[in-house]
Order: sequence, then C-alpha cells, then structure tokens
Amino acid sequence: MLQSDYNIRPFGQRGYGSYNARPKTSADAPMPGSQDLTKLNALSPLDGRYARSVDALRAHFSESALIRYRLRVELEWLKALAAEPAIVELKPFSARTVAALDKLVDKFSGKDAAAIKAIEARTNHDVKAI
Repeated sequence: MLQSDYNIRPFGQRGYGSYNARPKTSADAPMPGSQDLTKLNALSPLDGRYARSVDALRAHFSESALIRYRLRVELEWLKALAAEPAIVELKPFSARTVAALDKLVDKFSGKDAAAIKAIEARTNHDVKAI
C-alpha cells in the first residue's frame, strides 16, 4: 500500500488506480512521541543533522517561544483594553499591575510553557490555555 493521507490501492486492485477516500485512522499512524528523536526520525534536517547549527533559533521558533509570544500578545491586548475609557467593564490597570504583567513575559520559563501546555491538553485550545 502506498503511504499517503489516504489508503491508496495500487493499480490492478479493485478500481484500477482509484483510491479509497477514507482517511487513515489513528490506528494507521504511529503514536506521537513513541520514538526518541534521532537524526533518522527527525521531522526535518533542522531537527536532525543541522540541529546544532540552528540551535540559537529555538528561542524564537520553538513551541515554547510560540507560547511566550502568544502570552505577550494576549497581555498587551489586555492592557490596551484596560486602558480604553470606552470599556467600562474593565478598570484601568495601575502601574504596579502593568509591571506585574510585563514580568510574566520577561521571566517566562520552560516550566511556564509546560504548565500552559498541560492546560491546553485539557481545554484543547491553545489561546484559551494562556
């Protein structure tokens, strides 16, 4: 059987070159995280043979970095909403509160990213987890 997102039958097997439009089920795919990351099963050469060359980029393009950037955007949006006089439901933040919110982003750690990922697993929504 050919490997694709669909179970494709080879020529000569019931339908001559047609495909069965049934998407592969989770039973057809290996479990995520079932193998340790190696150069041979890395998603791309960036995770494998070039990992050391691009290591500095992880701080900007990793899953943890994405979560940190999302947190930054959401907190900046919250601060902007609080500063808007037309939004009477949300009082303006004090300088102390703004500093505390800024500190959340400045001191963001891998432990914080892991905690957000755990919430995301329960809510099944990345931004709501933040």
